[in-house]
Amino acid sequence: MKPTSPPPNEEPTLPATVVACALMLATALLFMSLADDKATGETWLFRYQTLLTGIFAIGAAFVTVKQMQKTDEQSERRHQELARLQVRAEKLKIERMLLPQFQQLRLHYKELLHIQRKEKGNFLDWLEDGEVPHDQILRAADELVSVGNDLSVIREILDRVHWRAAADLFGGELQFAEERLKKRLDIALLAFRRLENLAGSEFVLSEKDWGIHAARPVVDRTAIIEAYRGVNMVVGGLDKLFPHLFRLADLYQVQV
Repeated sequence: MKPTSPPPNEEPTLPATVVACALMLATALLFMSLADDKATGETWLFRYQTLLTGIFAIGAAFVTVKQMQKTDEQSERRHQELARLQVRAEKLKIERMLLPQFQQLRLHYKELLHIQRKEKGNFLDWLEDGEVPHDQILRAADELVSVGNDLSVIREILDRVHWRAAADLFGGELQFAEERLKKRLDIALLAFRRLENLAGSEFVLSEKDWGIHAARPVVDRTAIIEAYRGVNMVVGGLDKLFPHLFRLADLYQVQV
């Protein structure tokens, strides 16, 4: 069982008891001295000067302790108020960071998942082996080009003002996950730029015109494969990032 402490507002009784006992003792000695007809004031003072000094010292200590307690209570109240203000400011930072950015990240993540499923279905292996028909290559390229914007938006979200303003509140794991995701996004966006440069000549053509540009199939496949792998890396990076964002939201009680 954890030890319990008295309520903060409860006054300590020990100093008051000591002072009361000292005053009662001093009063009794005073009456005893007055009852002695032979004792003069000077004799009484000489006899009990040590006791009187102790009583006054106890009284002064009691007053000092009370004043220190009041000072400590005031300092604690100020500390708690400053802590509340700091937590409120930090929570506001996290709210601005996550809302609506977190929801946007999840929406773009779903779009990338649709593309990633092709790799899980051995599509890339078939593409590398040259077993994918040209019409499927065209459709795959069109799908990839369409999610290039998702990658760009995700990268832009991570550089938004409100996101960066809250970066000083990131833990080490969240910061590492974010930096890893940024690197993967940069690699994926580079692959997509290569793909988009080829899209003007190969990938936007209709199926019947494919034979005109069939002299560069290896380059086409390589660009598509790199773009698919870039998507896969970004999805993996988001998978690592999201749990840390959920924990951050829970810590600051932000509904996402």
